[in-house]
Amino acid sequence: MGGGVPEGAVRTYEDVISDSGYAWYIADAANYTTVGDTVISQWDDESGNDYHLLQADAAQRPHYDGDSVWFDGVDDIIGPVTFTWNQPSVIFLVVNPLTWVSTAQLFQGGSNNNMKVYQTGTSPGVRPSFGTTGGENSNLTLETWHILKLVGNGTSGILQIDETTATEGNFGANNPGGLTLGAYPTESSFSNVAYKEIICLGGIDADDQTIIYDYLTDKYGL
Repeated sequence: MGGGVPEGAVRTYEDVISDSGYAWYIADAANYTTVGDTVISQWDDESGNDYHLLQADAAQRPHYDGDSVWFDGVDDIIGPVTFTWNQPSVIFLVVNPLTWVSTAQLFQGGSNNNMKVYQTGTSPGVRPSFGTTGGENSNLTLETWHILKLVGNGTSGILQIDETTATEGNFGANNPGGLTLGAYPTESSFSNVAYKEIICLGGIDADDQTIIYDYLTDKYGL
């Protein structure tokens, strides 16, 4: 990771990722190893850290539709990729929940329950956890693209969808330790969900969080 920007320069999302990024996944055809042009066996990490998401089992590979990576909610999963990623942590995801299933895991960390956001029993509720279940957030509406931000910081956790009211509180002290998309790392509670971009960061401050959010908003028109 880098060392900031020169005095007087305008800080950009590239600066934030260079300084504090752990992994960065973008839904672009250049960033995949595709099989049959419809499913992917590898989603490349664009941060330079080479934390690529992999799926060797052809039957469980997520799908690439030219615009996003999507998971069928039956058996699709990619990862886990494990790496040293401790709290405080921040993850941004451009995400679209396609259907609703109670306890479906939208994403997880490198091991079961290190970090997660999952669907609750009532659509469109989701809950976060880093070992302690946080409060319900009901702003992740179906079949709609959103920017989801999850901050892991012990008793000061934050889950926010777009610019709606954030869910805050004690989400637990587990370290993310990596990333898994579409299910538990142990392959259960699959989700029917799509992603355009995911950025895994260290404990960046509120100003840097705004820089990343504005970048994603501008890029995807959200």
